[in-house]
Amino acid sequence: EIETACLHYMRSLGWKVEIYESKATYNPFQKRWRTSSMKAGTPDCMGVLPDGTSISVEFKSKGRLSTLRDEQREFLINRIEMNCFAAVVDSAARLKELFNKWNDLRYCTPQKSQEYLKENLPKKRKSREKDLDLGDF
Repeated sequence: EIETACLHYMRSLGWKVEIYESKATYNPFQKRWRTSSMKAGTPDCMGVLPDGTSISVEFKSKGRLSTLRDEQREFLINRIEMNCFAAVVDSAARLKELFNKWNDLRYCTPQKSQEYLKENLPKKRKSREKDLDLGDF
């Protein structure tokens, strides 16, 4: 599993990370679904590097990076702009690649490290409404 492999990699580097579940759960006594108290867009994994730098990582299934939601993208961009490591990954290899390049850039050219992470976020999907030609109605 992607999450397990990524956690193994992160912890091998001394990262202190936690998984944040934001899924709805069913309450049989109330006979309804309860949503999590997590804010929309909160990534799956957050923590700190050994030097105190904050990290936020969203895990996606292999080949499903494009399923990143707008709220998730916004959260990650906000973190990147605060010089945190924030990324969307579908493998431990991608996490390692993104982290190593970002880490190489962050001390000498912080602006470039931010740009690198933003460029590697999945592209925002176009809204279907924008694709429709409403002039015929």
